[in-house]
Amino acid sequence: MKDLDIDMRNPYEISIKDFTNDLDISEMKWDFLINHLLETTAGVYFYGLRLNYFDNDLEANIDFLLEESLFNVNNKFNRILFRIKPASLIINRRVLKKIWELYESPSIIFLKNMENQEPLATSLLEDVYYPLLLEKVPGIYILYQEFAPDVLWGISNEAFAELPIF
Repeated sequence: MKDLDIDMRNPYEISIKDFTNDLDISEMKWDFLINHLLETTAGVYFYGLRLNYFDNDLEANIDFLLEESLFNVNNKFNRILFRIKPASLIINRRVLKKIWELYESPSIIFLKNMENQEPLATSLLEDVYYPLLLEKVPGIYILYQEFAPDVLWGISNEAFAELPIF
């Protein structure tokens, strides 16, 4: 983790800057975070907002990761939410990387309780911003990328303090 700068902004928000290259969610350096969240949560989702460009493999890649589709607005992939097979995040995140790179605003969402899947989907379908989503859906961790190509952000309504890095 020497090539990562981990900044705990507060107990509910972290930023992790990659010093060696732009964010590549498939690299092993992210295992500590993703594996920990997989162990402490019940479900994991991909939320893609604003498709930058359509790739001919997009549908096949989504099908590979897909455990359950929650929405695909107008079937155009501009805004999608689907539950990911957890094994896909452990064994092979290269397919997730291919999808991640197609979106202006990609995120991986971890839920502690599967009963909150419906409020999660409803809120995201209504265009709820992440801070409001944290208020509406308990037990949620969101890893996402914004404008900086080398920074992974994490926000939650549960403290990140128990991550293996602290």
